[in-house]
Amino acid sequence: MKRSAMLATALVPAMALVVTGCTDSGDGGGGGTQGTLSLQVTDAPVDQAEHVWVEFGEIELKPADGPSITFQPEETDRIDLLTLSGGGAEALLEEVDLPAGQYNWIRLHDLAVTLEKASETIDQPNVWVPSGAQTGLKLVSPFTVPVNDSLSLTVDFDLRKAVHTIAAQPPAGPLQGYDYRLRPALRLVDTSETGAIAGSVDNAISSEGCGFSDGDDPAGAAVYVYSGHDLTTLGDVYVEDTSEGDDADSSDQLAEGNDSPVTVAPVRYNDTRAEYRYRAAFLNAGDYTVAFTCDASGDQPDATDDAPPFGNPAEVTVNAGEVTEADL
Repeated sequence: MKRSAMLATALVPAMALVVTGCTDSGDGGGGGTQGTLSLQVTDAPVDQAEHVWVEFGEIELKPADGPSITFQPEETDRIDLLTLSGGGAEALLEEVDLPAGQYNWIRLHDLAVTLEKASETIDQPNVWVPSGAQTGLKLVSPFTVPVNDSLSLTVDFDLRKAVHTIAAQPPAGPLQGYDYRLRPALRLVDTSETGAIAGSVDNAISSEGCGFSDGDDPAGAAVYVYSGHDLTTLGDVYVEDTSEGDDADSSDQLAEGNDSPVTVAPVRYNDTRAEYRYRAAFLNAGDYTVAFTCDASGDQPDATDDAPPFGNPAEVTVNAGEVTEADL
């Protein structure tokens, strides 16, 4: 009797991977056990970007034992990550058969990224992805597809950390002809163990004197989310240069002792509530510190500079499956 497996993938301003493992209880045990996996993607927006389009080729998964397994994405058209801000997701793979067990990595083949600002129309990818067109972007973060149970994974593709401007066009080399470069900054989390933080920042905007008018979506307004309570230092966004390789694992990319935020949530004006709000999604359950700034646009992710000035930070505890309100 067949034991089904489902693999679903989705895109959001972060990428989410949902894995469901199961067996047919009437089969009496034995080999051939499979599970199901669902994959989705999500992302954090980039200042001044109107669209950030991504396209995927094959999606490859490597079991700990045995050869890799490849799938074609469910969505073959390009996807605008900026439409998925605040916890949205777009499915890449849904309900595909997958053996249960441990997996070592996921590879996104033929990854192409195009960033457009307002009034721009770009005909070809302008974000250089290391090994994107050759070996693809590999996400090294082991996970297990369970038997007779489900697992949902989310890959958080943090654009604020990942997309960097190329300051000067090189005369030759792989960066020639590109306006931006991608430094892989991704988090792989178990979706079922994540929650979100959301809230108003009207008081913070007023006290910090940001000078925004109601209805504006200011590029520099953001909420930095740090792991833990009782923090003595709130650092800037910084991602190490990994252009020499194609592996992406956020735990490997932060320098030792780095106090960078887990993620940075944009601030947007909510017409229904008539207030400025933020939402940071796909956070592992646990303790966090959130801090608002008007000047996130000056924080360069390729340099260990000073963190932007913050208003009074707040300590928050995230519970799985819940949205914790934290007004600033």
